[in-house]
Amino acid sequence: MTDFQPLAQFERIDSVGANPQTTAEVYLVEGTQVAVFLRDDRWYAVAAGCPHQGASLANASVEAGCVVCPRHGWRFDLESGDCTTQPSSRLPVFELQEDSGQLQICLDSVRRAAVTTSSADPTNVSHLQADGIHRWLVRYGAMGWIGRFGSVHEHNCRHGDLVVIATPRGQETGELLSGPETHRTPENETLHGELLEVLPTNRWENRGTIAGVCTAQRAGIAEHLLERLVSEAGRQELDVEFVDCELLYDGLTVVAYYLGPESPELERIRQILADTAEIALQLTPAVDRPPTAGSGGCGSGGCGSGGCGSGGGGCGSETGGGGCASGGCGSS
Repeated sequence: MTDFQPLAQFERIDSVGANPQTTAEVYLVEGTQVAVFLRDDRWYAVAAGCPHQGASLANASVEAGCVVCPRHGWRFDLESGDCTTQPSSRLPVFELQEDSGQLQICLDSVRRAAVTTSSADPTNVSHLQADGIHRWLVRYGAMGWIGRFGSVHEHNCRHGDLVVIATPRGQETGELLSGPETHRTPENETLHGELLEVLPTNRWENRGTIAGVCTAQRAGIAEHLLERLVSEAGRQELDVEFVDCELLYDGLTVVAYYLGPESPELERIRQILADTAEIALQLTPAVDRPPTAGSGGCGSGGCGSGGCGSGGGGCGSETGGGGCASGGCGSS
């Protein structure tokens, strides 16, 4: 027998539902937040958090039968829960019925959704693509690039965690956005590199010595180099504007971002400042796409058999010269 219970017996945790025609009433039902909408004389119940990044849907607008996440505009069909903007995603929906003037919710549908959500939680690292690669979506770099990173190893991580990644530029830190992926990514999609490890918060805040260099003593090197680059570009009257610099995770590499055309003068400036500061300095156009690993990198024939973290000298391996930045991903 299906278990329907009156919504009124559950705690209403959001009072924005004073007018359910324009907002949602949010209830806590057996540990699940449920958003209830009234549209065209029909009641709908969906999970109150967007599956993308957990944004509350309590104040979400409803357009053409879809609830629209206020954070990034993802649209979910109120009846099916299907996402019309990201077909791989889905919002849990719950059964409702009216009985003797009472709005009731099906507890079985809430429990089923709770089990499904738990099994797809980012901390469940059992999801693998057919090629044996775990995949994560990571935001990284001063420009806020977003790319997919792979590994043959399992990493217990969730949205918002700080991670170390290997890119063609070297080892960098990034912010985990989603993953491991539970759906197939396009076969021709190139991974940006390897996810190496998850950083505990205290380790990120107190990194100490990395690669034999105290990062605390070098923390101002990026800012100093940015000032020098701006000064040199102005002195030589170059049609270039330097906009940012970042120190990579190894503590030995600085990436400078600029607007304007490439020129031999830029390379000369880079070489002079790199030698003076005794640091690896890279210049990158601020509007460029992030560098990728190429067709021979993570997840495309190398990973799992000498590729991502498997000890064979692929992306981010600790073999000295075989990492992404020096002949690994994307090497010919």
